[in-house]
Amino acid sequence: MEELDIRALLALPVFQGVFEQNMEELLGCLYTQRRQYAKGEVILNSGDYQKKIGLVLEGRVDVVSRAGGEERTIARLEAPEMFGCGFFQRELLHRIDGLGAPQDKLADPDWVQEAVAAEECTVLLFEHEHVITPCWFCCFYHTRFIDNAIHIAAAQNKKYLKKD
Repeated sequence: MEELDIRALLALPVFQGVFEQNMEELLGCLYTQRRQYAKGEVILNSGDYQKKIGLVLEGRVDVVSRAGGEERTIARLEAPEMFGCGFFQRELLHRIDGLGAPQDKLADPDWVQEAVAAEECTVLLFEHEHVITPCWFCCFYHTRFIDNAIHIAAAQNKKYLKKD
């Protein structure tokens, strides 16, 4: 795996207020993985969607929903947008993707939400439970990251909810 550019990460909104000397420890605490994906490759499937959060570093990622044989791209994300648990939750998606009646879709066990590489892309993945829960030390930089991630999720969901 290619080395992360810490200075480039510090420029991203989710790392605002985190100091360079704390980044390696924070990235380890969040169980971070930098991954590259080919166009069309599934980054997060429905099962992973509740366990991970992704940050687009390069390229584009589509958030896709499928129900009743139909597929719709809900959002095309670019750096530094985020996706996964807390971003584009299925309870919100019925307002923006237009795939059937909300209650029908939410009850549909075949309803799928995935994050798919729209083109070759690089993504930073975080373990959801480590993002929303501060480490044992309750360090400032982890708390700052959590606060930033929550604000980004709220703004991003609001942005895409306005599309309907």
